[in-house]
Amino acid sequence: GTEDGGTEDGGTEDGGTGDGGTEDGGTEDGGTEDGGTEEGGTEDGGTEDGGTEGDVEKPGSGSNSGGGSISVSTKPTKKVNIENMWEEVGEEEKARIQQNFSDAFSYTILWETLSIEMLKTLTEGQFTDEQLQQLLENPQLLEQFGIKLQIISLEGGQEKVFVDVEEGHWAYEAIRELSIRGIAQGDTKDSFMPEQILQAADTLTFLDRMFLLNPQAELGERKVSKDVLETYITDTEHWGYYSMLSVGEKLSESTVKALTQQEEDDMSRELLAQVLYEMTDGKLEQSKDVPVYTDLESTPYGDAIEYCVSVGLLQGTSEATMHPEKGLTRAEMATVLQRVDNMFGENVK
Repeated sequence: GTEDGGTEDGGTEDGGTGDGGTEDGGTEDGGTEDGGTEEGGTEDGGTEDGGTEGDVEKPGSGSNSGGGSISVSTKPTKKVNIENMWEEVGEEEKARIQQNFSDAFSYTILWETLSIEMLKTLTEGQFTDEQLQQLLENPQLLEQFGIKLQIISLEGGQEKVFVDVEEGHWAYEAIRELSIRGIAQGDTKDSFMPEQILQAADTLTFLDRMFLLNPQAELGERKVSKDVLETYITDTEHWGYYSMLSVGEKLSESTVKALTQQEEDDMSRELLAQVLYEMTDGKLEQSKDVPVYTDLESTPYGDAIEYCVSVGLLQGTSEATMHPEKGLTRAEMATVLQRVDNMFGENVK
């Protein structure tokens, strides 16, 4: 089969005849993941403030049309004891705690993976269990403490029906799986917009969430320091800031630079291939035959494209073409994410 202009699931992924959509065209709902802004310019309302004291509530329990949700509440954060205690911690101890978090995590983490014991170790016993419970309930406090870590909760488990993705659509199963996994919930209440083209922030956010759900995946080591990375990805108010940093850490500086230079442009198939190649350190089993594509002479990412085809993450637009410079659509990205999920995790049916 092929992804674009071929015959994957009875359609084409790039040739304009894929049962209601192609995999390349448009932007991902205005240049951000699922709708230009995720509930108002950032993921879930532009801030991560929220939460109340009491029983731990999963951050981001509200809906997020961009897939998954971040720790958010409509209620303002109350002043909690851990904030007062943080002010009393010495500067040397604060710096050490901040470094502990930086060493332990990238820039994003699933809420479900945090625990009181983990936080107690990272904060070197500076806080009581009750105070650390408050931190779990109000994870946006991490930013106030100078800790760059976004706590993400993906609301999965329930299939969503999209009016623009009929059962016969070539990417139907992949999009269905994404909705069940909580990675993407669509542009609006009822639409997925499968033909919209992704930008870099959308692509990296999708990848970050999928790999967070598959921690067993052996991703590459940090290839660029956080200090250097943050000179390229600088917009701290951007809704995808933390996910871009999280994926960016696993990429070479040259690839990070390429991504940031075309931040507002379409995400190309060839650049996606390079990102996947670097994230996996090129170590996945290469068991599939690679066709001779006639349009790879001019791409600087030929090796990465052939690697992704050989491991089963990408397919050509036909038996002889790849169209490396073409934009990557939401439907096309859904199929790639499904392959990643099937490769590293339990396939959700």
